[in-house]
Amino acid sequence: LGVEYENAENGTNFIVTYLKEGTELPCETKLIRSRQSRQGNKCDFVVYEANKTEPDEKELKRDYTKIAKVTLQFEKEVPKGHPHESIIHVDRRGVMTIEARDASTPDRPFVNTTFNLNLHKDQSN
Repeated sequence: LGVEYENAENGTNFIVTYLKEGTELPCETKLIRSRQSRQGNKCDFVVYEANKTEPDEKELKRDYTKIAKVTLQFEKEVPKGHPHESIIHVDRRGVMTIEARDASTPDRPFVNTTFNLNLHKDQSN
């Protein structure tokens, strides 16, 4: 499982893998620190699953399937480069939770979304 990022220099998108195939469940990523790619009042964390054994991180449409998204809504518009952080959890049953928050307000709770990876696999067969 990986998260989509945008290269700020050339605008291309790529995947950073956080949970590799065969990872023992339950599992949780380390705190993922990232930055806002453009000015705005929200940030989308989009999670992908590789659909082949050796995916190319720059070939999103060919090598990955989008499986979930959580939107972090900021209280006001934030500049490009604004910090945020996220964590991905997958429990023993294959239920994935993505949590994200504005890193400049660590006292505020994470926003989250939950996705059943097993249902996703059943629907794709």
